[in-house]
Amino acid sequence: MVLFASQYINNEEASKDVVQEFFISMLGQKKNFENVTALKVYLYHSVKNRCMNYIQHEQVKGRYEAFVLREFDDVDLFAAKFIHDGKTVL
Repeated sequence: MVLFASQYINNEEASKDVVQEFFISMLGQKKNFENVTALKVYLYHSVKNRCMNYIQHEQVKGRYEAFVLREFDDVDLFAAKFIHDGKTVL
């Protein structure tokens, strides 16, 4: 399953985490499958969905980090207008 997850996530450790978290979430559930094929479809589909969620979450984190960096740059520029030679100018 980790190899399958690695096809979506280019980070082996993150792939391992996604698969492990999926199996941990399965521990408390009781599911019945008609056959082995149905079980395999469920497992692969679930791991794929978790990979997609992971990728989406990483994108959100990246956008937030970019936003924060832009905001701090703006704050630094704003502060630079009011600070001159170590003294606050108002």
